[in-house]
Amino acid sequence: MTTEHRVQVNVPGNLASKRLKVINPTGEGRRKIQISSNLLPLFGFEANTKVTERSLGLGKGYIIEPAENFPLKNVKKIYSRTYKRRRNNPFETVSETTSKKVLDDSIPLSTLVVHVTLMQDRIIVKPMMNNAFERMSQILNAKDPLTVFAACTSGIDAHASVKAGFKITSLLELRPQESRDKRDLTETGALTALANLEIDNLFNEDIGQVSTEYLAWATKNNPASVFTLSLQCDEFSVAKSKSLKEKSLTDLSSTLDMAYDGLRLIEKLQFPIVLLEQVPGFSSSPIGRMWDLRLRRMGYQTHEALIDARDHDGCTSRKRFFHLATSLPVEFNWPESKERSDKTIFERFIAHRINDFRDITHTSSMKKGIETGRLRIINSESKYAPTILKSQSRQAKDSVVIQKDTGEILFPDLALQQTLMGIPEEFNFNAVNSEQCSEQIGQAVDYPLYNMIMMKIKDHINNFLAVSNSKPAMAC
Repeated sequence: MTTEHRVQVNVPGNLASKRLKVINPTGEGRRKIQISSNLLPLFGFEANTKVTERSLGLGKGYIIEPAENFPLKNVKKIYSRTYKRRRNNPFETVSETTSKKVLDDSIPLSTLVVHVTLMQDRIIVKPMMNNAFERMSQILNAKDPLTVFAACTSGIDAHASVKAGFKITSLLELRPQESRDKRDLTETGALTALANLEIDNLFNEDIGQVSTEYLAWATKNNPASVFTLSLQCDEFSVAKSKSLKEKSLTDLSSTLDMAYDGLRLIEKLQFPIVLLEQVPGFSSSPIGRMWDLRLRRMGYQTHEALIDARDHDGCTSRKRFFHLATSLPVEFNWPESKERSDKTIFERFIAHRINDFRDITHTSSMKKGIETGRLRIINSESKYAPTILKSQSRQAKDSVVIQKDTGEILFPDLALQQTLMGIPEEFNFNAVNSEQCSEQIGQAVDYPLYNMIMMKIKDHINNFLAVSNSKPAMAC
Protein backbone atom coordinates (compact mmCIF):
# COMPACT_ATOMS: atom_id res chain seq x y z
CA MET A 1 0.00 0.00 0.00
CA THR A 2 1.38 3.44 -0.90
CA THR A 3 0.82 6.67 0.99
CA GLU A 4 -1.22 7.94 -1.96
CA HIS A 5 -3.90 5.27 -1.52
CA ARG A 6 -7.36 6.52 -0.69
CA VAL A 7 -10.46 4.54 0.20
CA GLN A 8 -13.60 5.61 -1.64
CA VAL A 9 -16.42 6.36 0.83
CA ASN A 10 -19.84 7.93 0.44
CA VAL A 11 -20.33 11.46 1.71
CA PRO A 12 -23.30 11.84 4.10
CA GLY A 13 -26.03 13.74 2.29
CA ASN A 14 -26.76 16.09 5.17
CA LEU A 15 -24.38 16.02 8.15
CA ALA A 16 -22.12 14.06 10.45
CA SER A 17 -21.64 14.58 14.19
CA LYS A 18 -19.10 13.85 16.92
CA ARG A 19 -18.52 14.57 20.58
CA LEU A 20 -15.04 15.69 21.59
CA LYS A 21 -13.36 16.47 24.88
CA VAL A 22 -12.01 19.95 25.47
CA ILE A 23 -8.23 19.85 25.93
CA ASN A 24 -7.10 21.41 29.24
CA PRO A 25 -10.69 22.23 30.31
CA THR A 26 -9.76 23.15 33.89
CA GLY A 27 -7.38 25.92 32.89
CA GLU A 28 -4.18 23.96 33.52
CA GLY A 29 -2.58 25.05 30.27
CA ARG A 30 -4.21 26.68 27.28
CA ARG A 31 -7.70 25.47 26.41
CA LYS A 32 -8.16 24.15 22.92
CA ILE A 33 -10.59 22.16 20.82
CA GLN A 34 -9.04 19.81 18.31
CA ILE A 35 -11.10 18.20 15.57
CA SER A 36 -8.83 15.48 14.25
CA SER A 37 -10.90 13.43 11.87
CA ASN A 38 -11.01 11.52 8.58
CA LEU A 39 -14.43 13.10 8.06
CA LEU A 40 -13.23 16.68 7.53
CA PRO A 41 -12.32 16.31 3.83
CA LEU A 42 -15.75 14.83 3.10
CA PHE A 43 -17.31 18.19 3.91
CA GLY A 44 -14.83 20.45 2.10
CA PHE A 45 -12.17 20.81 4.79
CA GLU A 46 -9.12 19.43 3.01
CA ALA A 47 -5.60 20.03 4.30
CA ASN A 48 -4.44 23.64 3.73
CA THR A 49 -8.02 24.93 3.43
CA LYS A 50 -8.09 28.48 4.84
CA VAL A 51 -10.82 28.92 7.47
CA THR A 52 -12.14 31.43 9.97
CA GLU A 53 -13.87 30.98 13.32
CA ARG A 54 -16.79 33.12 14.47
CA SER A 55 -18.74 33.02 17.70
CA LEU A 56 -22.45 32.28 17.74
CA GLY A 57 -22.85 34.35 20.91
CA LEU A 58 -21.90 34.13 24.54
CA GLY A 59 -21.81 30.49 25.54
CA LYS A 60 -23.55 29.35 22.34
CA GLY A 61 -20.62 27.87 20.46
CA TYR A 62 -18.85 28.88 17.24
CA ILE A 63 -18.68 28.12 13.50
CA ILE A 64 -15.67 27.19 11.37
CA GLU A 65 -16.08 28.22 7.72
CA PRO A 66 -13.92 28.59 4.60
CA ALA A 67 -12.25 32.02 4.72
CA GLU A 68 -13.06 32.67 1.06
CA ASN A 69 -16.76 32.67 1.88
CA PHE A 70 -16.42 34.79 5.04
CA PRO A 71 -13.25 36.94 4.80
CA LEU A 72 -12.57 37.77 8.43
CA LYS A 73 -9.47 38.31 10.54
CA ASN A 74 -7.50 35.45 12.12
CA VAL A 75 -7.48 33.28 9.03
CA LYS A 76 -5.95 29.88 9.73
CA LYS A 77 -5.46 26.60 7.90
CA ILE A 78 -6.68 23.07 8.21
CA TYR A 79 -3.55 20.99 8.55
CA SER A 80 -2.80 17.30 8.26
CA ARG A 81 -1.01 14.69 10.31
CA THR A 82 0.67 11.57 9.00
CA TYR A 83 0.47 8.20 10.71
CA LYS A 84 2.93 5.86 9.01
CA ARG A 85 1.59 2.75 10.72
CA ARG A 86 -2.09 3.38 9.96
CA ARG A 87 -3.45 1.16 7.21
CA ASN A 88 -7.00 2.55 7.05
CA ASN A 89 -5.97 6.14 6.38
CA PRO A 90 -2.39 7.34 6.98
CA PHE A 91 -3.41 10.98 6.50
CA GLU A 92 -5.78 12.81 8.86
CA THR A 93 -6.92 16.40 8.65
CA VAL A 94 -7.06 18.55 11.78
CA SER A 95 -8.88 21.72 12.75
CA GLU A 96 -7.60 23.22 15.96
CA THR A 97 -9.18 26.13 17.85
CA THR A 98 -6.87 27.79 20.36
CA SER A 99 -8.04 31.41 20.24
CA LYS A 100 -8.71 32.52 23.83
CA LYS A 101 -11.13 35.17 22.59
CA VAL A 102 -13.19 32.73 20.53
CA LEU A 103 -13.26 30.05 23.23
CA ASP A 104 -13.95 32.38 26.16
CA ASP A 105 -16.82 33.98 24.27
CA SER A 106 -18.42 30.83 22.88
CA ILE A 107 -17.51 27.90 25.16
CA PRO A 108 -18.19 28.29 28.93
CA LEU A 109 -15.25 27.55 31.20
CA SER A 110 -17.15 24.67 32.81
CA THR A 111 -17.43 22.82 29.49
CA LEU A 112 -15.72 19.43 29.36
CA VAL A 113 -17.21 18.15 26.09
CA VAL A 114 -18.32 19.84 22.86
CA HIS A 115 -20.69 18.65 20.16
CA VAL A 116 -19.40 18.96 16.62
CA THR A 117 -21.66 19.05 13.55
CA LEU A 118 -19.98 18.75 10.16
CA MET A 119 -21.86 20.05 7.12
CA GLN A 120 -20.71 21.07 3.67
CA ASP A 121 -18.36 24.05 4.13
CA ARG A 122 -19.44 24.49 7.75
CA ILE A 123 -18.44 23.06 11.14
CA ILE A 124 -20.61 23.97 14.13
CA VAL A 125 -19.05 23.50 17.58
CA LYS A 126 -21.38 23.80 20.57
CA PRO A 127 -20.77 23.29 24.30
CA MET A 128 -22.31 20.24 25.93
CA MET A 129 -23.76 21.05 29.32
CA ASN A 130 -21.54 19.96 32.19
CA ASN A 131 -24.35 18.38 34.17
CA ALA A 132 -22.28 17.70 37.28
CA PHE A 133 -21.22 21.37 37.37
CA GLU A 134 -24.79 22.56 36.81
CA ARG A 135 -26.09 20.31 39.58
CA MET A 136 -23.57 21.74 42.05
CA SER A 137 -24.42 25.25 40.87
CA GLN A 138 -28.09 24.61 41.57
CA ILE A 139 -27.33 23.88 45.22
CA LEU A 140 -25.02 26.89 45.55
CA ASN A 141 -27.49 29.29 43.94
CA ALA A 142 -30.69 27.96 45.53
CA LYS A 143 -32.71 30.24 47.78
CA ASP A 144 -33.48 27.12 49.80
CA PRO A 145 -31.12 24.19 49.14
CA LEU A 146 -33.14 21.85 51.39
CA THR A 147 -35.88 20.94 48.92
CA VAL A 148 -37.29 17.57 47.81
CA PHE A 149 -39.11 16.16 44.80
CA ALA A 150 -40.73 12.99 46.20
CA ALA A 151 -41.90 10.24 43.85
CA CYS A 152 -43.96 7.07 44.38
CA THR A 153 -44.97 8.09 47.87
CA SER A 154 -48.16 8.41 49.88
CA GLY A 155 -46.36 11.01 51.96
CA ILE A 156 -44.81 9.07 54.84
CA ASP A 157 -41.23 9.34 53.61
CA ALA A 158 -41.86 12.94 52.56
CA HIS A 159 -43.18 13.73 56.05
CA ALA A 160 -39.99 12.26 57.53
CA SER A 161 -38.04 14.54 55.17
CA VAL A 162 -39.95 17.58 56.40
CA LYS A 163 -39.17 16.58 60.00
CA ALA A 164 -35.50 16.58 58.99
CA GLY A 165 -35.76 20.18 57.79
CA PHE A 166 -36.65 19.81 54.10
CA LYS A 167 -39.47 21.36 52.07
CA ILE A 168 -41.40 19.18 49.62
CA THR A 169 -41.68 21.22 46.43
CA SER A 170 -43.11 18.51 44.16
CA LEU A 171 -44.78 15.13 44.59
CA LEU A 172 -45.37 12.48 41.91
CA GLU A 173 -47.84 9.87 43.09
CA LEU A 174 -50.42 7.63 41.45
CA ARG A 175 -51.67 4.47 43.13
CA PRO A 176 -51.97 1.90 40.28
CA GLN A 177 -55.37 0.36 39.71
CA GLU A 178 -55.37 -3.36 40.49
CA SER A 179 -57.69 -6.01 39.08
CA ARG A 180 -59.36 -6.49 42.47
CA ASP A 181 -60.21 -2.78 42.85
CA LYS A 182 -63.91 -2.01 42.70
CA ARG A 183 -63.43 1.77 42.44
CA ASP A 184 -60.87 4.28 41.27
CA LEU A 185 -58.07 4.36 43.87
CA THR A 186 -55.49 6.28 41.83
CA GLU A 187 -55.70 9.39 44.01
CA THR A 188 -55.57 7.71 47.43
CA GLY A 189 -51.82 8.07 47.95
CA ALA A 190 -51.90 11.66 46.76
CA LEU A 191 -54.76 12.47 49.14
CA THR A 192 -52.86 11.08 52.14
CA ALA A 193 -49.84 13.13 51.14
CA LEU A 194 -51.91 16.31 50.78
CA ALA A 195 -53.49 15.69 54.19
CA ASN A 196 -50.03 15.92 55.75
CA LEU A 197 -47.85 18.07 53.51
CA GLU A 198 -47.73 21.53 51.97
CA ILE A 199 -46.43 21.21 48.42
CA ASP A 200 -46.20 23.38 45.30
CA ASN A 201 -46.72 20.76 42.59
CA LEU A 202 -48.74 17.55 42.69
CA PHE A 203 -48.40 15.21 39.73
CA ASN A 204 -51.09 12.52 40.05
CA GLU A 205 -49.60 10.64 37.10
CA ASP A 206 -48.02 7.27 36.40
CA ILE A 207 -44.22 7.48 36.60
CA GLY A 208 -44.09 5.24 33.53
CA GLN A 209 -46.14 7.64 31.41
CA VAL A 210 -45.54 11.13 32.78
CA SER A 211 -43.84 13.55 30.38
CA THR A 212 -40.40 14.54 31.60
CA GLU A 213 -40.65 17.65 29.41
CA TYR A 214 -43.77 18.63 31.32
CA LEU A 215 -42.11 17.99 34.69
CA ALA A 216 -39.12 20.12 33.66
CA TRP A 217 -41.43 22.94 32.60
CA ALA A 218 -43.55 22.76 35.75
CA THR A 219 -40.56 22.76 38.12
CA LYS A 220 -38.20 25.12 36.29
CA ASN A 221 -38.79 27.95 38.78
CA ASN A 222 -38.42 25.76 41.87
CA PRO A 223 -36.15 22.81 41.11
CA ALA A 224 -35.54 20.41 43.97
CA SER A 225 -32.12 19.58 45.40
CA VAL A 226 -33.07 16.02 46.37
CA PHE A 227 -35.09 13.44 44.46
CA THR A 228 -36.50 10.71 46.71
CA LEU A 229 -37.89 7.59 45.12
CA SER A 230 -39.41 4.41 46.56
CA LEU A 231 -39.78 2.09 43.59
CA GLN A 232 -42.45 -0.61 43.65
CA CYS A 233 -40.69 -3.56 45.27
CA ASP A 234 -42.88 -6.57 44.36
CA GLU A 235 -40.65 -7.88 41.57
CA PHE A 236 -37.59 -7.97 43.84
CA SER A 237 -39.35 -9.21 46.97
CA VAL A 238 -39.41 -12.80 48.21
CA ALA A 239 -43.01 -12.19 49.28
CA LYS A 240 -44.15 -12.43 45.62
CA SER A 241 -43.98 -15.92 44.13
CA LYS A 242 -41.99 -16.68 40.99
CA SER A 243 -45.16 -17.74 39.14
CA LEU A 244 -46.87 -14.43 39.90
CA LYS A 245 -43.78 -12.53 38.77
CA GLU A 246 -43.83 -14.42 35.46
CA LYS A 247 -47.57 -13.82 35.06
CA SER A 248 -47.14 -10.08 35.64
CA LEU A 249 -44.57 -9.94 32.83
CA THR A 250 -47.14 -11.46 30.47
CA ASP A 251 -50.09 -9.26 31.43
CA LEU A 252 -47.94 -6.08 31.68
CA SER A 253 -48.72 -5.56 35.37
CA SER A 254 -45.05 -6.04 36.27
CA THR A 255 -43.16 -3.08 37.76
CA LEU A 256 -39.76 -4.57 36.93
CA ASP A 257 -38.98 -1.67 34.58
CA MET A 258 -39.79 1.16 37.00
CA ALA A 259 -36.07 1.78 37.46
CA TYR A 260 -35.98 2.92 33.84
CA ASP A 261 -38.68 5.48 34.57
CA GLY A 262 -36.79 6.75 37.60
CA LEU A 263 -33.68 7.21 35.46
CA ARG A 264 -35.77 9.02 32.84
CA LEU A 265 -36.74 11.63 35.42
CA ILE A 266 -33.21 11.93 36.80
CA GLU A 267 -31.67 12.39 33.37
CA LYS A 268 -34.12 15.14 32.40
CA LEU A 269 -34.41 17.04 35.68
CA GLN A 270 -30.76 16.56 36.76
CA PHE A 271 -31.35 16.49 40.52
CA PRO A 272 -28.16 17.22 42.51
CA ILE A 273 -28.92 14.31 44.89
CA VAL A 274 -30.99 11.14 44.42
CA LEU A 275 -32.13 8.80 47.22
CA LEU A 276 -33.60 5.43 46.29
CA GLU A 277 -35.27 3.05 48.77
CA GLN A 278 -35.84 -0.59 47.80
CA VAL A 279 -36.02 -4.13 49.17
CA PRO A 280 -32.67 -5.92 49.69
CA GLY A 281 -33.12 -8.08 46.58
CA PHE A 282 -32.85 -5.02 44.33
CA SER A 283 -29.21 -4.37 45.26
CA SER A 284 -27.84 -7.63 43.85
CA SER A 285 -30.17 -7.80 40.86
CA PRO A 286 -29.00 -6.87 37.34
CA ILE A 287 -31.39 -3.91 37.42
CA GLY A 288 -29.93 -2.74 40.72
CA ARG A 289 -26.41 -2.91 39.32
CA MET A 290 -27.58 -1.08 36.18
CA TRP A 291 -29.09 1.66 38.38
CA ASP A 292 -25.75 2.30 40.08
CA LEU A 293 -23.77 2.09 36.84
CA ARG A 294 -26.02 4.50 34.98
CA LEU A 295 -25.89 7.11 37.74
CA ARG A 296 -22.11 6.88 37.89
CA ARG A 297 -22.02 7.39 34.12
CA MET A 298 -24.08 10.55 34.68
CA GLY A 299 -21.32 11.86 36.93
CA TYR A 300 -22.77 11.05 40.33
CA GLN A 301 -20.82 9.64 43.24
CA THR A 302 -22.79 6.71 44.65
CA HIS A 303 -23.19 5.24 48.13
CA GLU A 304 -25.27 2.21 49.06
CA ALA A 305 -26.23 0.43 52.25
CA LEU A 306 -28.45 -2.40 53.45
CA ILE A 307 -29.95 -1.12 56.71
CA ASP A 308 -31.99 -2.89 59.38
CA ALA A 309 -34.60 -0.67 61.00
CA ARG A 310 -33.93 -2.32 64.38
CA ASP A 311 -30.52 -0.63 64.47
CA HIS A 312 -32.08 2.82 64.12
CA ASP A 313 -34.92 3.03 66.66
CA GLY A 314 -37.18 0.85 64.50
CA CYS A 315 -39.72 -1.56 65.96
CA THR A 316 -39.81 -4.04 63.07
CA SER A 317 -37.25 -6.29 61.40
CA ARG A 318 -37.67 -4.30 58.20
CA LYS A 319 -34.47 -4.36 56.14
CA ARG A 320 -34.14 -2.02 53.21
CA PHE A 321 -31.59 -1.18 50.55
CA PHE A 322 -30.74 2.51 50.20
CA HIS A 323 -28.83 4.03 47.32
CA LEU A 324 -27.62 7.64 47.35
CA ALA A 325 -26.26 9.37 44.25
CA THR A 326 -24.73 12.79 44.86
CA SER A 327 -23.11 15.52 42.80
CA LEU A 328 -21.49 17.14 45.81
CA PRO A 329 -17.74 16.53 46.30
CA VAL A 330 -17.94 16.23 50.08
CA GLU A 331 -18.21 13.26 52.40
CA PHE A 332 -21.49 11.45 52.97
CA ASN A 333 -22.11 9.01 55.82
CA TRP A 334 -25.06 6.75 56.52
CA PRO A 335 -26.57 6.97 60.03
CA GLU A 336 -24.62 5.11 62.70
CA SER A 337 -26.27 2.08 64.28
CA LYS A 338 -27.88 2.50 67.69
CA GLU A 339 -28.20 0.06 70.55
CA ARG A 340 -31.30 -2.08 70.23
CA SER A 341 -34.04 -1.97 72.86
CA ASP A 342 -34.11 -4.64 75.59
CA LYS A 343 -37.86 -4.35 76.09
CA THR A 344 -40.33 -6.57 74.27
CA ILE A 345 -42.98 -5.32 71.88
CA PHE A 346 -45.57 -6.60 74.34
CA GLU A 347 -44.16 -4.45 77.13
CA ARG A 348 -43.84 -1.36 75.00
CA PHE A 349 -47.01 -1.31 72.90
CA ILE A 350 -49.35 -4.28 73.40
CA ALA A 351 -49.91 -5.36 77.03
CA HIS A 352 -51.86 -2.25 78.05
CA ARG A 353 -54.05 -2.53 74.91
CA ILE A 354 -54.47 -6.30 74.68
CA ASN A 355 -58.28 -6.07 74.75
CA ASP A 356 -58.31 -3.68 71.77
CA PHE A 357 -57.29 -6.36 69.27
CA ARG A 358 -59.71 -8.63 67.40
CA ASP A 359 -59.51 -12.41 67.98
CA ILE A 360 -58.99 -14.23 64.64
CA THR A 361 -57.79 -17.57 66.01
CA HIS A 362 -60.31 -19.70 64.16
CA THR A 363 -60.11 -18.09 60.70
CA SER A 364 -58.95 -20.33 57.83
CA SER A 365 -56.16 -17.97 56.81
CA MET A 366 -54.63 -18.12 60.29
CA LYS A 367 -54.79 -21.92 60.29
CA LYS A 368 -53.05 -21.95 56.89
CA GLY A 369 -50.51 -19.43 58.10
CA ILE A 370 -49.59 -21.66 61.04
CA GLU A 371 -49.51 -24.82 58.89
CA THR A 372 -47.21 -23.25 56.28
CA GLY A 373 -45.09 -21.36 58.80
CA ARG A 374 -45.74 -18.10 56.94
CA LEU A 375 -47.66 -16.37 59.73
CA ARG A 376 -45.66 -13.45 61.14
CA ILE A 377 -46.10 -13.72 64.88
CA ILE A 378 -45.50 -11.26 67.72
CA ASN A 379 -45.48 -13.07 71.07
CA SER A 380 -44.67 -12.07 74.62
CA GLU A 381 -40.95 -12.63 74.02
CA SER A 382 -40.68 -10.68 70.76
CA LYS A 383 -38.41 -7.67 71.04
CA TYR A 384 -39.28 -6.65 67.50
CA ALA A 385 -42.20 -7.14 65.16
CA PRO A 386 -41.95 -8.88 61.78
CA THR A 387 -42.15 -6.73 58.64
CA ILE A 388 -45.65 -5.50 57.85
CA LEU A 389 -46.70 -6.11 54.23
CA LYS A 390 -49.03 -4.27 51.88
CA SER A 391 -51.49 -7.18 52.14
CA GLN A 392 -51.83 -6.87 55.94
CA SER A 393 -55.42 -5.61 55.80
CA ARG A 394 -56.51 -8.67 53.85
CA GLN A 395 -55.71 -10.89 56.85
CA ALA A 396 -53.62 -13.19 54.66
CA LYS A 397 -51.58 -16.17 55.85
CA ASP A 398 -48.42 -13.98 55.91
CA SER A 399 -49.98 -11.23 58.03
CA VAL A 400 -48.40 -9.90 61.20
CA VAL A 401 -50.41 -11.11 64.20
CA ILE A 402 -50.23 -11.15 67.99
CA GLN A 403 -50.21 -14.53 69.72
CA LYS A 404 -51.08 -14.63 73.41
CA ASP A 405 -49.38 -17.09 75.75
CA THR A 406 -52.69 -18.93 75.92
CA GLY A 407 -52.60 -19.49 72.14
CA GLU A 408 -55.21 -17.04 70.88
CA ILE A 409 -54.27 -15.07 67.77
CA LEU A 410 -55.16 -11.37 67.67
CA PHE A 411 -55.08 -8.94 64.75
CA PRO A 412 -53.13 -5.64 65.14
CA ASP A 413 -55.27 -2.56 64.58
CA LEU A 414 -54.20 0.39 62.43
CA ALA A 415 -52.95 2.35 65.42
CA LEU A 416 -50.52 -0.45 66.33
CA GLN A 417 -49.41 -0.87 62.70
CA GLN A 418 -48.66 2.85 62.56
CA THR A 419 -46.76 2.70 65.83
CA LEU A 420 -44.67 -0.29 64.74
CA MET A 421 -43.58 1.59 61.61
CA GLY A 422 -42.58 4.57 63.75
CA ILE A 423 -45.07 6.85 62.00
CA PRO A 424 -45.94 9.69 64.41
CA GLU A 425 -49.49 10.02 65.70
CA GLU A 426 -49.78 13.42 64.01
CA PHE A 427 -49.63 11.75 60.58
CA ASN A 428 -53.20 11.80 59.27
CA PHE A 429 -54.69 8.87 57.33
CA ASN A 430 -58.26 10.18 57.46
CA ALA A 431 -58.35 10.93 53.71
CA VAL A 432 -58.54 7.19 52.93
CA ASN A 433 -60.39 4.15 54.26
CA SER A 434 -58.89 1.58 56.62
CA GLU A 435 -57.84 -0.81 53.85
CA GLN A 436 -55.95 1.89 51.98
CA CYS A 437 -54.46 3.12 55.24
CA SER A 438 -53.09 -0.35 55.98
CA GLU A 439 -51.72 -0.68 52.44
CA GLN A 440 -49.91 2.65 52.75
CA ILE A 441 -48.41 1.64 56.08
CA GLY A 442 -47.31 -1.73 54.66
CA GLN A 443 -45.55 -0.03 51.74
CA ALA A 444 -44.04 2.73 53.85
CA VAL A 445 -40.47 3.35 54.89
CA ASP A 446 -39.51 2.87 58.51
CA TYR A 447 -40.08 6.45 59.66
CA PRO A 448 -37.27 6.89 62.26
CA LEU A 449 -34.67 5.35 59.94
CA TYR A 450 -35.72 7.44 56.94
CA ASN A 451 -35.69 10.59 59.05
CA MET A 452 -32.11 9.83 60.14
CA ILE A 453 -31.03 9.32 56.52
CA MET A 454 -32.55 12.65 55.50
CA MET A 455 -30.75 14.30 58.41
CA LYS A 456 -27.50 12.90 57.01
CA ILE A 457 -28.35 14.27 53.56
CA LYS A 458 -29.00 17.67 55.12
CA ASP A 459 -25.55 17.51 56.77
CA HIS A 460 -24.07 16.55 53.39
CA ILE A 461 -25.60 19.62 51.72
CA ASN A 462 -24.67 21.99 54.53
CA ASN A 463 -21.09 20.70 54.56
CA PHE A 464 -20.83 21.35 50.82
CA LEU A 465 -22.14 24.88 51.25
CA ALA A 466 -19.74 25.54 54.13
CA VAL A 467 -16.72 24.29 52.17
CA SER A 468 -17.76 26.22 49.05
CA ASN A 469 -18.24 29.44 50.96
CA SER A 470 -14.87 29.10 52.68
CA LYS A 471 -13.04 28.38 49.41
CA PRO A 472 -14.13 30.82 46.67
CA ALA A 473 -12.29 28.76 44.07
CA MET A 474 -14.85 25.99 44.51
CA ALA A 475 -17.80 28.25 43.84
CA CYS A 476 -19.53 27.63 40.54
